[in-house]
Amino acid sequence: MGWLLILTVPMRLIALVLWFIVGAMWFAARCRKAQTPDIRQ
Repeated sequence: MGWLLILTVPMRLIALVLWFIVGAMWFAARCRKAQTPDIRQ
């Protein structure tokens, strides 16, 4: 059981970091799209 806990904790941290990066990128893209009108559309 100990090795399972050691394995799951870093995976949860990595998942949290990934979600934070995805959220930050989505937020930055949304802010950029709101500031400048999209030329493609």
